[in-house]
Amino acid sequence: MMYMKKDIKILVQLALVILINSQCITIGAQKSMVLDLKQTIALANDSSLEAFRTKNMYLSSYWEYRSYRANRLPSLTLNLTQPSITVISPADTILTRT
Repeated sequence: MMYMKKDIKILVQLALVILINSQCITIGAQKSMVLDLKQTIALANDSSLEAFRTKNMYLSSYWEYRSYRANRLPSLTLNLTQPSITVISPADTILTRT
């Protein structure tokens, strides 16, 4: 776990160095952006593995809570038995259906 935090910090620092040295981002046919240091740090933080992990942990906790709340709602259970029908035919035979 401790090594993962160091690796994440190294990746964020590397991304910052690359972004600061290039001073602009050009992706395909998109416009190029000029970023200052604060924007570069914000972009690196939003794009980091830690941000991705934190967002997924939040969503997981959110749906776990929603499931918990749904299970606490009142419910209605019906237990039914099939009716038994007795039919007397014209030939005086008794037919029973269940």
